[in-house]
Amino acid sequence: MSDPTPNPVFAGYSGALSRCAVLAWTESAQAALVDGAPDGGVRALLASFERSETGRSANIIRISGDALAEAPEFHALTELFAGHADPGGAIARTLELPAEDGSALHRKFRTLRSLLLSGPLRKKNVVIVVEDAQRCDESSVRFFDFLLRCGRGERFLLVLCRRPDEPGPGSWALGQIGAQDRCHRWEVAAARPVDALAGLSAQARTVATAVAVLDEQNVTRVAALCGLPARPVRIAIDGIRRANLFAGSVLDRSVRSRLLAETPAEELAHLHLRAARVLNDDARPAAEVAPHLGALPRLDERWMIDLALEAAAAAEHRGDPATAVAHLSRAAAAEPGRLDVRLALAAARLELDPEAAMTELRTAAGHVRDPRDHCAVAVLFALAATAADAAGRRQAPLGGMVDRLAARLGTDSPAVPVAALAAAATTREAARGLLRERAATAPRAAAARHPGARDLVDRAAALALAGRGSEVAAACARAVVRLPVAAASSADLLAAARTLRLVDDAPNALRALDRAVAEAAVRGDRAGLGRALAARYGALRESGDREGALADIRVAALANAGRRPGLEVRIALATALCDDGEAAAAEALLRAARPDELDAAPAERHFWLLGLARARVLRSDVDGALELLLESGRRQDDAGVGNPVFAPWWYAATLLLARQGRHQEAAAYAERGQELAGSWPTATARGLVLAARGAVASGTRAAELLAEAVRVLAASPCRIEYARVEYLLGKALTCAGDRKAARQHLRQAAMLSACSGWCSIGALARELLEESGGRLRKPRADVLTEREREVAGLVAGGASNRDVAGALFVSPRTVELHLTNVYRKLAVDSRAELAAALRASAGAADAGAPKRTHGLAG
Repeated sequence: MSDPTPNPVFAGYSGALSRCAVLAWTESAQAALVDGAPDGGVRALLASFERSETGRSANIIRISGDALAEAPEFHALTELFAGHADPGGAIARTLELPAEDGSALHRKFRTLRSLLLSGPLRKKNVVIVVEDAQRCDESSVRFFDFLLRCGRGERFLLVLCRRPDEPGPGSWALGQIGAQDRCHRWEVAAARPVDALAGLSAQARTVATAVAVLDEQNVTRVAALCGLPARPVRIAIDGIRRANLFAGSVLDRSVRSRLLAETPAEELAHLHLRAARVLNDDARPAAEVAPHLGALPRLDERWMIDLALEAAAAAEHRGDPATAVAHLSRAAAAEPGRLDVRLALAAARLELDPEAAMTELRTAAGHVRDPRDHCAVAVLFALAATAADAAGRRQAPLGGMVDRLAARLGTDSPAVPVAALAAAATTREAARGLLRERAATAPRAAAARHPGARDLVDRAAALALAGRGSEVAAACARAVVRLPVAAASSADLLAAARTLRLVDDAPNALRALDRAVAEAAVRGDRAGLGRALAARYGALRESGDREGALADIRVAALANAGRRPGLEVRIALATALCDDGEAAAAEALLRAARPDELDAAPAERHFWLLGLARARVLRSDVDGALELLLESGRRQDDAGVGNPVFAPWWYAATLLLARQGRHQEAAAYAERGQELAGSWPTATARGLVLAARGAVASGTRAAELLAEAVRVLAASPCRIEYARVEYLLGKALTCAGDRKAARQHLRQAAMLSACSGWCSIGALARELLEESGGRLRKPRADVLTEREREVAGLVAGGASNRDVAGALFVSPRTVELHLTNVYRKLAVDSRAELAAALRASAGAADAGAPKRTHGLAG
């Protein structure tokens, strides 16, 4: 018999095999003889069939034809029967029957066929796949030939895959099968999806072009781009998918390239502009919108420039400075006079091209108006010069920048040590000289580290982490803060600040952090400066001073420009991103942390896990967030950490589960927090436990617990949780029907959130307040942050802005910013009105903090 020429079939295109299967299941048995190497497309063809709708309904039986040379007869057939019951041993006896002549073989085949029909072929939609069929024993292949010839009434598909250039025991019998009229001969060829474009209708081609521009299948956005209703767009996308033009969820790359190349340039630019508008209106991430803006000749509108800046920031978080430079370059070309764009572009170019960064900074220096910007330019220029190994070239311009900065801000400004930090990148002694000459509050070069500082820090940290001996831990940490200037290192001060935050001593914690920042700056320790600023960011954020916190994290990012940020800085940046609702960017930033970084900082790993959990919550992945929180809990238990407010995983887990209505699970974690707080009775610990218990309670009991939590947290430095619990209490009272009492607490939550900038809690509180028929009233002094209370107290006592700056080790400009916030929050216009407002406020004395009068030495 002749062996017909096989028809080509493309790898990954299952249409022909699906049609053959339907024919076999509805009419009579069919066979498909598929030629080709497994790695050359046969496996891709079979995998595509299994993913298809027809393949998902099939009962597929796989047989390997790769038998051993000494394998007995009917080896493949034995594999076909494997796994099926043979209670009487009929299958085994039949396979062992001798077949000395053709008549005996025919009887054996008929018996085997009967057994097969009552066994494996009893199921519906059976597909038997034989791989490397040319290697099968000849007896099995001859039986398959017999089965197909007699199978006019059966419903199964036999797929025989062979290598045509590799002869084997079953080659001759395969040729017999291939000559049958119910055997389809195919040769797998490399698929070219692009060839299927010619078969698309005009409308389908329009939709395909829109999909190529957007590079996604979202029906709503594709319809908006091509100007068609959603229904025909959905039908067109289904047709494109059936034509095998998709590779996964996106168009095949060759198909997309062909569609974009065949679209006229003017029309393509118009499509990219429309795509950018569609994605931007749909609130898609800037990283998705920016490539469409990149296809435009210029950025003509302000929203385009802002989006390019946002995309550049996202690229930097991903560790992709080249993409960031591309976005920032376009923004700078659109608005050449924007200093913030110039500085961001210079920072992005540090790693790629330091010389270009210095050129950009020379241009930016001509646009400097704010004294604080001198510091940014000085730091970036020094870092760029260091990276380019051009230290000699940078001395004159950097020295001039620092001179101008010191002249305009005053010698006591903390911006001067930050600028001097840049000089310390290559010449530490020069940096110390600058500080000795210009910064009156800078540490003295002759001061020596106190030998007992480390012992005090270690004892305080051990007690604090264990969650016992809070008074002793606080005394040890305060002793470190009272040491002479430069007697404690930046690391010692950071550890002391953490302990002081755990014991609710916010004023001394901030003093320690101020000194840690200055110590790292004077020593030229960029990594230490980043850690200190990240820690101070956390303290300021917790106290409600969001603006001050964000200023610190911006400087921390600047101090790490051109190098990989440390884990502490990453966690702080991710926290700020979560506060702004950028959960995806926050998670990407945290996921970029290397395992060795996490292993080197076991204490920070807990905050890393909590940050990831918060990002997961914002992305509605409750189970993923809970798993991360529980991992933090397990690690804390393993490390012997028993402090309830150190990375309080139990509190986050309780609130998360309570919001999901899983109160029984939440109650278990609230009880865990109560156990931990038993030996650590600070206001924050007691307040969090009460809040957690109130969140899982119901009715009157919930309101009682939350009211007590509000009372306790009002006396703590944790203003974020104070605002949150005020909202929870207002919500509980609203549910209980006491709207009048609810309005008081919702109003307080809204005021605290508005004054501190915590939009999420404030929005919820305002919405519920309006539903309860309430409105906001004039704010009181207890809504001021720790820093603002200090500034307000000193100013009300008659101190000038410069006096306040010297006392608090901040710049006069920072004092002005804090004073502006105080005036706004208290609705006053002068220092006299401020003093009167502070005297008239009933809660001012309790909410106020001890005043600083001696700068770093306190």
